[in-house]
Amino acid sequence: MPGHSDIAQLRYGVSRLRNPLLAGHAFHILPYQGLGTGIPRVAQAWANIDLQDHPAVDQFKAVVHRPVLSQTHPKKAESQPESQPESALPLETRVLHMLGKAPMGKREISAALGQKEVSGQLNKVIRTLLVAGQIELTIPHKPNSRLQQYRLTQAGQQWLAATHRLSGNKT
Repeated sequence: MPGHSDIAQLRYGVSRLRNPLLAGHAFHILPYQGLGTGIPRVAQAWANIDLQDHPAVDQFKAVVHRPVLSQTHPKKAESQPESQPESALPLETRVLHMLGKAPMGKREISAALGQKEVSGQLNKVIRTLLVAGQIELTIPHKPNSRLQQYRLTQAGQQWLAATHRLSGNKT
C-alpha cells in the first residue's frame, strides 16, 4: 500500500496520495468528488468486505462477500420447472435445436429467433459452436459465401441427445 498506510487507516479515510502533482491536476480536470474517500464509503455501505494488503507481491485487494441465500429462499434456477420454455434456454442450445431440424444460414437462424437482423451475440455463438465442433459449414471452402449454411456435426447431435436425456424432454 502506498506511503506506509495500513488497512485501519484506509478504512477510516486516512489516505496518502501516491502522486500529489498528478492528483492535483486530475482533481481539477476530472469530475472527482471526495478524493480518497472511496474505501470508507464502501465499508460503510457494505459491512461484509475484507481489505487485504499483500506487500510482498505489491498487491492490495478489496474482497466483497455475497450474502448467503437461506434455505427459505431457494435459488431461482432450482424453483423453475424441469421443462423450460424454449426462450428460457441459452442461445447456443436454441441454435443447436434449430440446426438439428435442418441446415440454416445466419439470417434464417436470426429470423427463427425473432430477431430483425443477425446480432453480434448470434455471430459469437456460431463461432463458439464452430470451434467446439458442434456445427460445421455446408460450404467449407467458401466460409464467407452468402449461401453459407450451418449444420449439426455428430458431436452436436450427441450433445443435443445428452441434454434431452438429462432434462427428460421427448422433443
